[in-house]
Amino acid sequence: MQFTIRDYIREISSYYGEKDVYQNFGSNCDEYTLIKEFEMPVIQQMPISIIQTLLASNSYIRATEETSFKIHKGYPSPRSLYPLQLFFSLGEGIFLKNNEVDTTQNYFKNENVIIEPGSLILEVENKYPEYYSHIRKTLSTLEMGHLLYNILYIANLLGINYSLNIAENRILLIHPQSIATTDNINYSRLEKFNQSCQLRSSGPYRFRILNTSINYNGSPQKLTRNLNNICTNMYQFFQLESENSIQALVYHNDGSGKFVCENQSYSDLSYQKVNKIYPHINFYGVSFFVFFLLDHTVLTDENITGHLLMLGYLAQFVCLQFLGEDKFCRPIKSFDMNTVESILGIDGAQYTSYYLLVAGKVD
Repeated sequence: MQFTIRDYIREISSYYGEKDVYQNFGSNCDEYTLIKEFEMPVIQQMPISIIQTLLASNSYIRATEETSFKIHKGYPSPRSLYPLQLFFSLGEGIFLKNNEVDTTQNYFKNENVIIEPGSLILEVENKYPEYYSHIRKTLSTLEMGHLLYNILYIANLLGINYSLNIAENRILLIHPQSIATTDNINYSRLEKFNQSCQLRSSGPYRFRILNTSINYNGSPQKLTRNLNNICTNMYQFFQLESENSIQALVYHNDGSGKFVCENQSYSDLSYQKVNKIYPHINFYGVSFFVFFLLDHTVLTDENITGHLLMLGYLAQFVCLQFLGEDKFCRPIKSFDMNTVESILGIDGAQYTSYYLLVAGKVD
């Protein structure tokens, strides 16, 4: 999914009042033709159980009643649209993909993509309604980053090290042709991760969340440290050169509705001020929130896609740190940038407040 500076400027201009802003969007999903009868080839490098485990990272995992958006996967998607499609390469233009409604797999042929067996392809369906036209490419790229976190985490437990290839309108994870076996899989960690995905929630959308209560037993210092470590370790994977181009500002509730930032360069905030940023949640009892800042002075057409993918990757890590049946961690993309810069004291000449995560407990 090639995101461009033009896409970025179109999105930012829409927040500042420009009308009729559209991000150009392309989808390759119609290139894949369903094959009704096909004999599964033997993939010497990868047993079928490992293939199924990888594909399951993009499967529906639960449905809930008390929300307007009932279906869920292991990562968030705006309005539960879930436009991403995950294909596993069998070689020679043949691909395997999970069925959307059950645990079976279907075979597809796409002669336009010849890629090594064992590799994965992320495609995007154009499922966005008109009110997302100004940010639909942004949303799909960030969502790919969310899913990439899950795929790469699972792949690591399976002993697979993918490399990233950013292509036009699709993302490729290239298999290194090393042999993956079931001998050394950490099944207990895999099960624990799957349980985390089951518990992940963005919270109810039917009504404004008013009754929140603080329930954060973790260390905000540790969360900040972990995010910084991930940035250091993943810049090369996402093909980024500047190791300071993404900043994560972690604010935690001190118990009285006052939010303290782990970066001491930023002042404390009252919950009343933060409510102006996102009025759909009462921040008085919100446990913590994380603002991701993007250094737009280093962005180019060559690296901006990697930046957005990495933002989604980091956001998914945070989403899976705050879990429970009554807990939520909600990614938020649309907000008033002027208000954010004013309240947080952000240097708008260098940084764009690009992505927000809010975590709390519904009382």
